[in-house]
This record gives sequence, C-alpha cells and structure tokens, in this order.
Amino acid sequence: YYNRVDPLRIFSNDPLLFEPGSKFLYTTYGYNLLGAIVESITGDFLGHLREHIFNPAGMESTGPDDHFAIIPNRARGYTLHGSILANAGLADTSNKIPGGGLIGTASDLARFAMALGGGRLLKPESLRAMWTRFRTADGILQGYGMGWTVASEPRLQVGHTGGQQGASTHLIYYPDDDVAIAVMLNRDNAPVAPFTQGIARILFDTGQEHLPRASRTSIPR
Repeated sequence: YYNRVDPLRIFSNDPLLFEPGSKFLYTTYGYNLLGAIVESITGDFLGHLREHIFNPAGMESTGPDDHFAIIPNRARGYTLHGSILANAGLADTSNKIPGGGLIGTASDLARFAMALGGGRLLKPESLRAMWTRFRTADGILQGYGMGWTVASEPRLQVGHTGGQQGASTHLIYYPDDDVAIAVMLNRDNAPVAPFTQGIARILFDTGQEHLPRASRTSIPR
C-alpha cells in the first residue's frame, strides 16, 4: 500500500460494535483512520512522521518496514509452533501504518518517549490529555488514554505493547521520573512485559505486586 486510505477498505463497510463512548476496545484500525486524516491534511504521512517525530526525537533507525528493501541489521522474526522455533511468516505490514508497519530499534523507541516527555513533540496540554484515563458513558474509568495505557500506582506510568508476525514490543515511560524502558523481541507472542517490568523493579526497587500489568494489543484479522 502506498497511501493510508486504501487499507481502510477492509473495514469501511463494517457495522459499529457499539455506540462510540459507551465501551472501550483497542483496535489497530482506529490508528489507520487517524493516519488517513493526517495524510489528507499533510499529503505525506511518512514524511510528516520524519519531519515532526523521527527527526526531532533523534530516531535515526526508524522507518517503514519494507520487506522488499535491504535494511542493514534487520533482525529475523521467529514464531513458536508448540515447542518448535520457526521462521515467522512473511507479512506486508504496509496495510496498518500507522498502527504498525514500522521498523526501528529499542533505543529509538526510548528516544521517542523521552522526546515526548521533554516537550520536543507536543504541547504540555496535549500530553496531559493523552496521558489521562478516560471514562466510558457509564462512568467506568478505563486504563487507557489517547494511544497510551495509563496507570498511576505506585507512580505514573504510561506505555503500550505491540505485536505482529515475528515481533513483540513494549514501551513504558514514567513522566514524573523521566525514565523510559523499551524492549523489542524478535518473536511473536513473546512475554515481553516481564522484561520491562523487571527492569522497572531494578530501577525503582519496587515489588512485583505494585507494578501495573501491561495490557496487550491485538493485531486484528
């Protein structure tokens, strides 16, 4: 796919699962729709990312995961079939940019969080809105803000997990401490959250029972 609009066709005629605001369900397609909006305004979604996010954050190794291109140091993805480790299936992930479809390093992922926290990407009021848990129409407080999972005990933590064929990732950021932890594993459905949570326990000397459990994003269809 060479634009953000064409991939929307796969779900554009689907009915709503529920009235907006009445329930919460994570979906990659929501970010596909947002990306199409950004592209309609800027004319070039990936160019907009480079200019306004990747370059200001110093994310020199991040870009589209073009499976036709020779990308130096790209890790091979793996999957488990029972107890047998095998190569992950080939996947063209250009259909789900910006909800996925990018390639990069754990260092770049951490730089992204630090750039956000350092005020290099968004205004403070935008960050506050993004990192505020929302309530559904029935008043139930959700563990999600705008694009981030949010937990406040024992300290404010925002983050997100991700996964696709041959990859599992987790980023957590502690805004009040200005600490980012990013882990990438080159295997799908890998237990990535224990790595980030283990690092957090070392850094903050806190017990496992106090660390919020990471929610896992699903890759639809």
